[in-house]
Amino acid sequence: MSNESLRCVFDVGSGATKCHIAVVFNKKVKKSLYSHQTQILLRHDIQSSSDGKTLSENILKQCYKCLLKYKQVALDLGCTRFNGIATAVFRYAKNGEAFLKMLNEEDGLSIEVISQKEEGKVGYLSAVCVAPKKVPPEIIIAWDSGGGSFQLTDSGHNVFEGPYGSTHALTRALEKKGLIFDPKGSASPFSKESLDSLIEQIKLDVITNVLNNDDNPMGNESKIVVDKLKDSSVNTQVVCIGGDTCVFRMAAYLMESNIASNGKITETTMDKFTRNELYNKILEILINKTDPELTEMGYPQVNMLIPKLCLMLSVMDCLCIENVIYRVTNGSTEGLLIC
Repeated sequence: MSNESLRCVFDVGSGATKCHIAVVFNKKVKKSLYSHQTQILLRHDIQSSSDGKTLSENILKQCYKCLLKYKQVALDLGCTRFNGIATAVFRYAKNGEAFLKMLNEEDGLSIEVISQKEEGKVGYLSAVCVAPKKVPPEIIIAWDSGGGSFQLTDSGHNVFEGPYGSTHALTRALEKKGLIFDPKGSASPFSKESLDSLIEQIKLDVITNVLNNDDNPMGNESKIVVDKLKDSSVNTQVVCIGGDTCVFRMAAYLMESNIASNGKITETTMDKFTRNELYNKILEILINKTDPELTEMGYPQVNMLIPKLCLMLSVMDCLCIENVIYRVTNGSTEGLLIC
């Protein structure tokens, strides 16, 4: 009996909705037929709602149309097996469950809300799929960061659960300019002083509300991951994953850009780079740049670019992450395909 199957999976994240269709054999992706993501800023939308807990009809309509479009692509390729995950924003959206129930009952998409621990596990499997062959799976700590949360997951599927994503970083950046949250709001341009101030603010958020929160102490799994990262005698390699607009891709673009090319970005998958290398590149290329200038360089979502990078640097500082490797994935769909 053949273990080969044609599968379609969905990853409905806080900032983008992803689809991956592939032939899977013995829990390995044999051939990828279609991989795509669409920017749908669900976390931004709920942040803008009157109660901070309800997704608007407009954003849900966008998400629904996107998923049905992906389903049709799958049907055209002969796929009839669908399943998927909904992540951070759906864990607290009041109307998220009803939306997914409708999708599942009327359209047969089998998308379910998963916990942050489960999200971390799928992220780890995705990282193992794409990591350089020289990096053994047992030393990988996978780092996945989205619109509403981030996770770092080790080979034992211990998950450090970070409650912050790009929306929080943008919110903090706007607050420092005296602005209320707006999905299209921008705190650019950033001086070195405003960059450092935002990094310190997000670090304070992580330290106060996660690492040293006496009212809600860090769980054992999170502590295991933190201890591994902070212990120089333990061999680990952080592998960052994500697609078109994730912070790690923006960091990799930046690392390969230079003044001679006016900071214009090129397609990239980066091997190891350090926290200080990234910080210095921000100072060299991005400081005092306006949103139109960042757009001219080729960056997407320019209003979130530096806030996202500040979040990345803050987490690296707080968890003593010396260096990272970035590999392109379509969200966590690679891991979903082999679950």
